[in-house]
Amino acid sequence: IQLFDPRKPAAAARIVVEAPFFKFEKASFKKLKKPVKPTAFIKAQKAFLKLIGDPPSSRPTILQSKWDNTDYDPRTYNIWSVAVSKSEERSHRYIEVSPGASLAVCFAWMEYFRGGLEEGMAVFKQHVFSRVVVAHQEVKNGRGGRAGPPPLNTNIIVKGSFQHEWLEMACVRMIRFHEVMNPTPPRVLRDALSSALTSFPTNAYLLNTFIRREGEQGHMTTRLRRHFDSALDDKGGAKEISPILWLYAIVWELPRPGARHRIINLFEKALRGNSRCTVAIWRLYMRYLLHIGHLDSAKSAYYRAFHQCAWSKTLWLDGLCLLQNMANREEDALLLTEKEFKDIVNLMVEKELRNHVALQGDRDEKQDISL
Repeated sequence: IQLFDPRKPAAAARIVVEAPFFKFEKASFKKLKKPVKPTAFIKAQKAFLKLIGDPPSSRPTILQSKWDNTDYDPRTYNIWSVAVSKSEERSHRYIEVSPGASLAVCFAWMEYFRGGLEEGMAVFKQHVFSRVVVAHQEVKNGRGGRAGPPPLNTNIIVKGSFQHEWLEMACVRMIRFHEVMNPTPPRVLRDALSSALTSFPTNAYLLNTFIRREGEQGHMTTRLRRHFDSALDDKGGAKEISPILWLYAIVWELPRPGARHRIINLFEKALRGNSRCTVAIWRLYMRYLLHIGHLDSAKSAYYRAFHQCAWSKTLWLDGLCLLQNMANREEDALLLTEKEFKDIVNLMVEKELRNHVALQGDRDEKQDISL
């Protein structure tokens, strides 16, 4: 859908209108330039509601049966369950989303093309996110009995699953698609991103969108920092934080004037936690310290780095090149003495890190340490 020009939505609307009938063929491409009739929208809307509603319809069952060459019982088949088909296993192109999730996204796009962003967002709110529950959450059986675990055929979406993440991204993509040609209040995308990042704080697409939106405006710096401070709070070590989140928080701060102490503090916090074995953070930390002129701190960070990540040949060589070729601006002296350099090279040999080219302790070529 998103490959089409936002200024020409007729083609995308034609595709989603025919999606619930599973009959989009090559001949349908001839109709892409024609506008969709209102009656077609009404028929497609009824079909979508029948397919993704409760009880489940037999049409996805027939489609799945043809795809897998097997038979399913329409009374027990769950359109929202994530199941790997035999054909998908063979093709290695399996995406962990259910037929119900795919149809719901198509339904949301159809409502968007028919009535605008509010109609499309209403589909996500009423038919998608209302199904999200925590794994193993107890649900009532509807007959006054005791609560128990949800049955296998319950039309639910497990919170935190890949399917839930995919649907959150689809919702954000719709808002961004709308913003290309239509003025949209900033709070619409902000609210959607805040809700999605609460469940998926390390999602690269959501983080990129959030940083671009809030970081483009200088007065939004406080909001971004408040978000990262909340997401990076490890609760006194009780919570593990992904290295991805640390890298996003650090890289966003790098070009900010006057953020030197905050950046160093972020590096140190990251390297005190479970990210201390992340080579990318150590390499970035050394380059940053050299970039701001903290040469002794950079040397100390290098020794700390290869003690934590002794298995990384890239880290060893990167630190050697940076420190050996970075001269002190005042005294024009090497950061590593000849003895220290040889000791590190010998230690690499002991760690069975092979070098195909002999390392020399000279400064013939300067290493670029620009960030």
